[in-house]
Amino acid sequence: MRTYGLERWGLTLVSTLILAIGIGRVAWGVMFQERIEFSDGSGWDGVHYERLFNYFGGGAIGHSTAAFPYCARLAIPWILSLISNHVSSFYFCNIAVSILLSILSCRFACEIFGVDLRVVASTMFLSSFCYFSPLRFSSFYPIYVDPPFMLLMLLSMYFVVMARFTCAILVCIVAIPVKEAAFYVIPIVILYDVMVKAPSRKKSGLYCVLICGAVGIKVIVPYMLGCSGEVQLVTGAYWLLRALSDPEHFLSAVASVSLTAGPLWLISGSASLCSGRDHVLAFSRLAIVWAVVLAVCGGSDVARIFYGFSPLYAPLIIRALRYAGKIEYLCACVGWVLTNRVLQSYWQPGYRNEGGYLTGFFSQFPDYAGPSVALQTIGVWLVLGCICRGAARLRASMDMSSAAHEGVLTDSSGWMPRGSAKAAKEGGV
Repeated sequence: MRTYGLERWGLTLVSTLILAIGIGRVAWGVMFQERIEFSDGSGWDGVHYERLFNYFGGGAIGHSTAAFPYCARLAIPWILSLISNHVSSFYFCNIAVSILLSILSCRFACEIFGVDLRVVASTMFLSSFCYFSPLRFSSFYPIYVDPPFMLLMLLSMYFVVMARFTCAILVCIVAIPVKEAAFYVIPIVILYDVMVKAPSRKKSGLYCVLICGAVGIKVIVPYMLGCSGEVQLVTGAYWLLRALSDPEHFLSAVASVSLTAGPLWLISGSASLCSGRDHVLAFSRLAIVWAVVLAVCGGSDVARIFYGFSPLYAPLIIRALRYAGKIEYLCACVGWVLTNRVLQSYWQPGYRNEGGYLTGFFSQFPDYAGPSVALQTIGVWLVLGCICRGAARLRASMDMSSAAHEGVLTDSSGWMPRGSAKAAKEGGV
């Protein structure tokens, strides 16, 4: 009982420390983080969202000058233009949505896995403390649309958990004008529904209608703004081939994915990850594989794209950490803090060095930095993985030694199981 109490106290201390570090980092960022200086504080894609905001604020006359695919993400700029005439409304909107996302994520996770400090700490890290988490990133990069998109993905995941797949698809359709990536979530929702139970003819017809509606929204919205679209299938095929053929790009993609999903490597051999058979974890397994595919095919921003789909696969990571051993849980927390640079501020964008790699902000995550950053990120998880597996072997060896020792003590006390005593008597002992 005493050992159990110490272990429980240690896990509580680690979880509390992670929450304290993360909340402190977010609070520091809100108060002191310098806003990005590129394009007068708008950033790269923020320039296009600002153009959409000004376009709708000016009466939507003519065609928008925003480039594809940003011109298709008109919902948030349009809504904000109705309630404000200043582009700073993006910042306040994203902060408010980020806080709501964190609160609802915690409530959702506690409803699924029970109220536990490890569940809260894991959920808060995923939703608020990761490198591209909205609550942390919005202070540096305020003009973007990922926070509302992630909130809608969380709502879609909620309907999947409730087995209301039609509602989940409708949420994805509503999210397409927010960010067109929601269109690519619809196939896995339908696929999972088909895997669970073959849909009726009526439901199959409904799905066909919903898919046609989603395609229509995705095509018509850019056309209405006079925005020349691209064939994203060709773009996706190019980036996929590059990831498979270019070792450096493949390495950076693996490292970028590990910023969010690294703890699964530490717990990959644990029963806590493999034993769940309920539909929530089954869909999360499907979602995380699909998120990797979309992130790799989506371009050079693998880390940010993969993280954007985290509400769909977060239950898999949270459950793994909820039932992981104390060493695995501690290593997962350490890995998250180190690879996501929780204790660092965001740097301003730099320049290309002699090796052709970007410095400053881009050197803080693997997508644009040199291979050294990707190797450092992967190396952190490999070292922590070796620690976890070494601790597991040591624990198994100690358990075997303890069992053998107990057997020796039992034999020396003169007591034998009933079957053994009977066999000894029959044998004339």
